[in-house]
Amino acid sequence: MNENNKKKIIVVSAVNIYEGGTLKVMQDCLKSLSAFLLSNYKNTFRILALVHDEALYDKYDGVEYVCFPKARKTWFHRMYYEFWEFRKFSLRKSIYLWLSMHDISPNVVAERRVVYCHNPSPFYKPQIKDLFYDYRFFLFTLFYSYLYALNIKKNTYVVVQQNWLRNCFEKKYKINNVIVSFPNKQEQNLPAPILPPSVFYENKKKRFFYPSLPRTFKNFELIGEAVKILNSEGVSNFEVLLTIDGSENKYAKYIYNKYKHLESVCFVGLQSRSQMNQQYMDTDCVIFPSKLETWGLPISETKSYNKPILLVNLPYAKESIGEYDYVKFFDSDNSNYLAYIMFEFIKGNIQYDQTTIMGYKYPFSNNWEDMFSILLSSKI
Repeated sequence: MNENNKKKIIVVSAVNIYEGGTLKVMQDCLKSLSAFLLSNYKNTFRILALVHDEALYDKYDGVEYVCFPKARKTWFHRMYYEFWEFRKFSLRKSIYLWLSMHDISPNVVAERRVVYCHNPSPFYKPQIKDLFYDYRFFLFTLFYSYLYALNIKKNTYVVVQQNWLRNCFEKKYKINNVIVSFPNKQEQNLPAPILPPSVFYENKKKRFFYPSLPRTFKNFELIGEAVKILNSEGVSNFEVLLTIDGSENKYAKYIYNKYKHLESVCFVGLQSRSQMNQQYMDTDCVIFPSKLETWGLPISETKSYNKPILLVNLPYAKESIGEYDYVKFFDSDNSNYLAYIMFEFIKGNIQYDQTTIMGYKYPFSNNWEDMFSILLSSKI
């Protein structure tokens, strides 16, 4: 008998994931699951990763890729795979754990079913600009809560990245099996910062950096308006790098056309991982004004580089930053105050805010390994 036939099957499905933070989470998940099984369950499990495109992933021990290139063609295709095709797939195999990594609880047969919920849009109040520049996101905010509700109570666990989301899920869907699981370890193998924040002020021209994909809720306008205020008052000894170039979508084009005349705004476009590492090392301060995140990966990356951050004052951001000495919070709609603290940073007079680490009730996992220990535990 083939050795693989003796192993229990873990399915990790993510056929709709192809870019951004969710792709990074999926890549980290597979890498960590492979290492975890090798260390703790050698020759016990095989991993079937259901993905959109295998080229987006590295090769990991024990991971077999099954590609579904049509799954994200339309939402009809997505629903067909989640509720019909995957059920047929699960019936042809004996699945021990089905881990859905992209929000929807599929209609499958498995001993244990888990859904990983990235998207906080059901708890976001959409604006008119969302409808105009990204109507699909606008509609998602209206009916995504109904998609979440489908099969959600059939899961062994529901996984979210932060406690505020757990509270929302428990209240809205009347469930009590939600795991708060951090998407990455707080200590990352990233290059050490060139200079500590205390001596950044020796630089003549300050560089701010906002790493983000162009989504309407990412709040690029707040930075543009703050730069406009500073420039109008004669402050120009700084630059802000934005990781868009105007070609990505309708919203990116709007931001580019509205702020391209500002000399202090630099549209550098999408960055590779190595380019991102260099940007973090070269920047003096990160700005993160996004109104909606499940975690906000650049917040953790900023901490790893020991760089100052001007951070939006929202629950997700406070959870992500944890305890950190170089953070200053600002309101998500107050461009005047953002301009003020940017100016204070440029002058070297900024006073950072005090932060504390939040406590979490069980079930909670600080990293992927802890999460897999919970999901595969015999005590369920």
